[in-house]
Amino acid sequence: MFLGEPAEPRKSANVPTHLRQPEQSLSGAVCACTKRWTSITRIASQITKERILKHPSTALFANKRVLIVEDEYFLADETRLKLEDLGAIVIGPVATVRAALDLLDNESVDAAILDIHLGDGLVFPVAEELERCNVPFVFATGYDPSVIPEKFTGFTLSAKPTELGYIADALFGERSTNAN
Repeated sequence: MFLGEPAEPRKSANVPTHLRQPEQSLSGAVCACTKRWTSITRIASQITKERILKHPSTALFANKRVLIVEDEYFLADETRLKLEDLGAIVIGPVATVRAALDLLDNESVDAAILDIHLGDGLVFPVAEELERCNVPFVFATGYDPSVIPEKFTGFTLSAKPTELGYIADALFGERSTNAN
């Protein structure tokens, strides 16, 4: 081989011909991976959606006005889409305490799903306002429950806001209606 000539593709003598990968461009490989990832994501989303819709408590969200306070965009959007699929009227999502309090001043809500740590602080002023208005809410966060003030320890804590069956039970189930 001389300088400037294209290099011959390396073929390992140890790899049988039927196991060798065909030569492809980097963009072709990226495109193939993207298609596979999109397909896997679509299948996983459908399985999750079917599991959520089969949970008997998710029907409790129908026609309920649910406030979502979550600062992680993709998580907030996923929760919004799932709630809408269940017939809920989604208020928000909002990513800050200030935006949540503004919405509560201008919108009526039946329930709320709250992340604890937001971009502008902790969500507890929102929880206090919801409690003052007798609106049920849950904390949906991956954080340690010890950060929740003692006066809110009776409220449900969910690891993910997408665990909608458990959240529906906490917000609208028999236990929550008996407590009010």
